[in-house]
Amino acid sequence: MPNGQKIMAETGPTINLDNGTASSSPAYNLFLNGVGKGQLVANSGYNIELWDNGHDKNLIGAYSTGEVALGDTSDTQTLRLYGLNLSTNGYVCLSGGVASTASSCSSSDARLKNIKSAISPASALAEIGELKPIVYTWKDPKQGTGDQIGLVAQDVEKVFPSVVGVGPDGHKTLDYARLVAPLVAAVQELKSENDALKKCQEHILCRLFGIR
Repeated sequence: MPNGQKIMAETGPTINLDNGTASSSPAYNLFLNGVGKGQLVANSGYNIELWDNGHDKNLIGAYSTGEVALGDTSDTQTLRLYGLNLSTNGYVCLSGGVASTASSCSSSDARLKNIKSAISPASALAEIGELKPIVYTWKDPKQGTGDQIGLVAQDVEKVFPSVVGVGPDGHKTLDYARLVAPLVAAVQELKSENDALKKCQEHILCRLFGIR
């Protein structure tokens, strides 16, 4: 792009890309409304980076390795998303883990739901009993390293098909959070059976020893 060339809208800020800085890589200084804000760099490795010249930090990078970087590694907060809206297929795919100090909430207001029926505690206990908890390792280390614990989506699908989906890559996904409801129902069934056993035990003791 020629030095000093400007891209202007009828209303709004001026964007001026000016290759006026000495650099070992082809670079363009970025100006907004005439104020220097950063540097756009394209080097021989087919990398594109946006630098904050004032603080000497990498803001955005796209690299020939296929990686995309947001923020600088020296920052404690490198990415903030405001008003995030996922309107394509509803999936966010992350490898490894996610650490957060904030709680995660799901919409659960009765006014938003058409309740069809309650989950049968007896059925839930039997169905939970069919699941096969496993210890495993990921074949791809990018997914995580070391022993993992969990379930296999194909096994869960046979019992609770509604909690299993298919990700953008065609692999099956499992919504562990939605297993909470049948687990609660299963515990309720265990409590009910335990209460019945206690009453039976009390009745037997009364018959044997005259305890009232």
